[in-house]
Amino acid sequence: MTVGLCRVWLRLPENQSLKGKRQVLKSLIARIHNRFNVSAAEVGDHDRWQMASLGISCVTTSADHAHQVLSNVVAFIHNERPDAEIVDYRIEVVHALGECGGRSESAGAPIPEDPGPYRPREEGNAMIIDAHCHIWDPSMVVGDMEAMLHSINVRFASRDPQNIFNGSPERLLSDMDEAGIDKSVVVALDSEFAYRAEMSFAAYNDYVGNLIRRHPDRIIGFAGIDPRRGKAAIRELERCVDGMGFRGVKLWPLTGFYPDDEAFYPFYRRAEQLGAVVLCHTGSGPPPTYLKFSRPLYVDKVAVDFPGIKIIMAHVGHPWVEEALAVAYKNPNVYVDISGWQLSCKRVPLALAQCLAMAKAAHGSAAKILFGSDWPLFTEFMSQKEWVETVRALGHPTPLQIMGLPEITEDDKNAILGGNAAGVLGLQPE
Repeated sequence: MTVGLCRVWLRLPENQSLKGKRQVLKSLIARIHNRFNVSAAEVGDHDRWQMASLGISCVTTSADHAHQVLSNVVAFIHNERPDAEIVDYRIEVVHALGECGGRSESAGAPIPEDPGPYRPREEGNAMIIDAHCHIWDPSMVVGDMEAMLHSINVRFASRDPQNIFNGSPERLLSDMDEAGIDKSVVVALDSEFAYRAEMSFAAYNDYVGNLIRRHPDRIIGFAGIDPRRGKAAIRELERCVDGMGFRGVKLWPLTGFYPDDEAFYPFYRRAEQLGAVVLCHTGSGPPPTYLKFSRPLYVDKVAVDFPGIKIIMAHVGHPWVEEALAVAYKNPNVYVDISGWQLSCKRVPLALAQCLAMAKAAHGSAAKILFGSDWPLFTEFMSQKEWVETVRALGHPTPLQIMGLPEITEDDKNAILGGNAAGVLGLQPE
């Protein structure tokens, strides 16, 4: 193993407040970490806040690779924050046993060439699909829904509540364009058994259906239907799939039902006949909801009894991650999406890499993992572009190597970001 160390001295704008300068550094550090999977922090004390210094470190397999990574970081800082002028920088590479690699850049060295945005290894063959998004407009965010979104903002200590409240289709499409996302699965929610709603569940499905009609090349619709509706649930499923071109259905068990209740089997039987994919919420949810209904274990019986239904377990069942991976490994028709993991990535930087490596180790490949965001709920922590770049930048950290967990390769990343979802959704042969 080789450790690369880099120190960058920056001159910040004189006309910014102290708070503004701190925000520049905080944002820059977060973007460096998300894009390059390295450690970054402000170092040193400064009497005058016109100057600042960043320390960056990485662990790689060779001195040349460490030097290249850190040179790319310097180029990224230069191009990403023109308002933070690089005065000087120094790179040093140290071998694992402490021997100095002798590689350094002295003061005044030229800024390395911009490495450019992350791109698929074979750009023409890689489609990016977000398998889990929501939409809503201001007329929908009232009453219980407003209270629910407000509770999420409080739970996240959101700096800008509009990151969650603004779920407009226009913003979604703009964020997709910025991130290079080709298609997004947009789900409607049937929450009426737990929350009073201004818009009926059928009207919500129509709202999503209208977006599909306007953007058939970008939007894939999943109907929001609670199977407790019985025959009405089946009729709505038929209306959405046959009449509006929806490709699946979203189940939200945390509103008070177990997915494997055999009373819902007629609904699943019809979904299987229609070829509808089932996206089932698993794991944590907004307060006040009941976690007991959202354990991944309750997907297992449905998957066994309806092998013709492709089932996506949202959020990798967090906090029951290993349980979700076990259900997906056991059942050929079950997959997981990584929506909602943006916050975990911020708080525990290795969390996503470990989760994906565990999934690959369990299944023998990354074929069971779908990219998803739960847009707009986690844009407070990462934009769509940052979330895509986070997956692109995943490395093979030393702790995971010590644990014997496999590397997520470039081919794996392409599969996770779109190839797997394309197969599940019938956009191309699996």
